[in-house]
Amino acid sequence: MNGIIAIDTGGTKCDALLVTDDGLVLGSGHSEQPGRGGRTIDAVTEAVREAITDRSFDRLLVSTISSSLPTVTFSLSALQVQLRPCSEELAAFHLADVGAGVAVLSGTGAFVAARDEAGKQRRIDGMGPLLGDDGSGYQIGQAALRAVVRTSNHPRHRTRLRSAILADMQITHPGYLLRTFNTEVDRSAVARFSRFVDQAAREGDEVAIEILQRAAHVLAENVMDMVDIMKMRDRPYPLVGFGSVITGSELFWGMLRERVSMVAPELEPMRPAYKPVVGMAVEGLRQIHCDDDDAFSLARAGLLAAADRTPFTLSFTTGTEPVP
Repeated sequence: MNGIIAIDTGGTKCDALLVTDDGLVLGSGHSEQPGRGGRTIDAVTEAVREAITDRSFDRLLVSTISSSLPTVTFSLSALQVQLRPCSEELAAFHLADVGAGVAVLSGTGAFVAARDEAGKQRRIDGMGPLLGDDGSGYQIGQAALRAVVRTSNHPRHRTRLRSAILADMQITHPGYLLRTFNTEVDRSAVARFSRFVDQAAREGDEVAIEILQRAAHVLAENVMDMVDIMKMRDRPYPLVGFGSVITGSELFWGMLRERVSMVAPELEPMRPAYKPVVGMAVEGLRQIHCDDDDAFSLARAGLLAAADRTPFTLSFTTGTEPVP
């Protein structure tokens, strides 16, 4: 039997999805541990083993962001292993069923990518927390931690984030944050606080709202740079949003859309209904059926129908307006 395993090694978690050549879902796996990134060997191995279990294959095609995953991870499950890189933006375009457009990611990290009808491609950011990742979960989480520390300076800096984050960390004073964050930690340990910012912002906390707005606006600036450079400003290209911050925060997504629309009103914002690992599985199917468009379309349709019964579907709350 031949199979495809898609692996999304994110900044915080690792997702794996096992499918047959005709799009039948065989299994799925997920690995997430506080303070450990999704690109570690342990995270990948856990997710892959959960998806594959005791199955064996003659050939296993691995569709993933990284082209350097050790094949030993799959050696016990397949006689032949083929690694096929799949970028995050390509996975997003597959899920949106578009060949050209702008992809904007905000998860643990952040970037903007684009491809036009002629096949020209470009990416902005994705440079990591030190040099970039503008508008990312890490940036939002870091701003939240700094806001909590600032509450000790003067009452005018008060925010709901203080009580929420101190309770989560099981400490009583911001000074104790040094015990955890005065040494090098995985960026996922910081990015996870972005959800506290979203919650506080939805409750009307002005500090949290400002943090989200700053992050959305700086990410929107990268989108604006991209559409200008790629000459996509005045065309109805899809703006495909994905990543845990964009899919998990209606406020952030609304702020981002609103800011981008000021410069590129023709862009059509959308969020795929599935997590990126499903798009990577679609790319695996495309690789298998590269000479047969009909077979690929049929397998893709079958995969998306089956994906509704996996943990990798997304649901969004509609009608939420950004806080001014």
